[in-house]
Amino acid sequence: MSDSTNGSTPLVVISEKQVLDVLEAWNKGSLAKTAFARSLHIRQNLTRFNQDAAAALREQINDSLQRLSEEQRRAVTQLFQKGIVVHKVAQAMQISESTVYRNRNTAIRSLAQEWTRIEEAAYRRYRSQIEERAQADIGHLFGVAHNLKLLRDALLAPSEPWVVGIDGIGGIGKTSLALAAILDHDILVRFDHILWVSARQSEWHSIRGIVDNARPALTYETLVSRILEQLLGPQAAASIAPREQAEQVRFLLHEKPILLVVDNLETAADQQALLPNLVTLACPTKILLTSRHSLRETGAVYTFSLDELPPSDALDLLRYELQNRNLPAAAAPDAELAQTYEVTGGNPLATKLVAGQLSTFPLERVLADLRQARGEKTDNLYRFIYRQAWEQLNEDARNVLTLMPLIAEEGGGLPQIEAVSQLPVARVTDALQQLVRFSLVNVRIASGPRAGNRYNIHRLTESFLLEEVVAWQKDP
Repeated sequence: MSDSTNGSTPLVVISEKQVLDVLEAWNKGSLAKTAFARSLHIRQNLTRFNQDAAAALREQINDSLQRLSEEQRRAVTQLFQKGIVVHKVAQAMQISESTVYRNRNTAIRSLAQEWTRIEEAAYRRYRSQIEERAQADIGHLFGVAHNLKLLRDALLAPSEPWVVGIDGIGGIGKTSLALAAILDHDILVRFDHILWVSARQSEWHSIRGIVDNARPALTYETLVSRILEQLLGPQAAASIAPREQAEQVRFLLHEKPILLVVDNLETAADQQALLPNLVTLACPTKILLTSRHSLRETGAVYTFSLDELPPSDALDLLRYELQNRNLPAAAAPDAELAQTYEVTGGNPLATKLVAGQLSTFPLERVLADLRQARGEKTDNLYRFIYRQAWEQLNEDARNVLTLMPLIAEEGGGLPQIEAVSQLPVARVTDALQQLVRFSLVNVRIASGPRAGNRYNIHRLTESFLLEEVVAWQKDP
């Protein structure tokens, strides 16, 4: 059975145990050390209390107590704020000890429910802010549960890995996975700030096709400036002299646990320019990168490489998109819709494009357009995913890439690719390294000392090669 992840608000629960911890810390001067002191609600109110979490939490306790019954409020105040033992509280209130316990437990339960509600509201506000920075929302994801858990575990870890990467071909879902991971409530509480900086220069829009982004290519100086704007606000950031900005960012990111997301490193040049500096910003800050180019070669990045969706998840995604659009094709048999996988290879972006085209054209026409790159949006999609990478390949890499459809689907070894390409082994090796770096060819690492690595090609890449690259090879 395929797995899916709903992008709706995850369950936020402030437990009765957390409430009890707060109440027990009330008269011990240790409120700031409780888990609820790091809640999003308390942190969003720190400005009013000069960044004093204990003061903000005391105010919240006093405010919430006003909505309890008089008996419950007296029981909580006597037991926790004043530290009076149960039997003396019972004597003072002229009730049984069991009634004191009942009032205490009912009050804790009521406080847990109220604090859950206010924390959910704080979560929704913070989530909207991050989605605005990312200019994306995660929607409903398929086939990501395993990677999502591993990624969240890596980000929640109190120490290494400090720099985490997600790489894979364009449209495979890197940004969606990153956003789904960081919008987890535990992760939002784990870090003092979530920063999101995009290096993307163009983006895919389902209606308008490719939309150019006005921002220039991301330099370290630009990255530093955007970090300061998000941490301090545009006006305060602008008041810092350019020569002092990098040092200020280094200080801020070393002072507190912050999560910095750098999304869509479009070019190898971006990686080469940014990674050495980014690594120095880590600890206690964590850094999450997404890139079309392989991040494994750096050695400093704990990397998740995304592959195509398996057929069952790709089919579920397509049917979900069709149902959301209320299209008749949503009722088509699995066998008919499954034909899209032969062309898209489970690429989420391509699968969503298929759903969009099915609002106008029958399935047979859409499949033909995908195979022949005849439709305008299909042409734009292929160009969006592959053109920039193609232009950065050297001649050997282009030749090897165009020959990859001749290699068996399960992949070929270096000798087989050498024979097909008729290139010397050293040049084939260099070409494959470049293709793997740009996520155009998949590599399966040898499982034993005598087994060689095997290389294969993404299905969408194969469709692209058989049609679009023929025209591109004629370009000067």
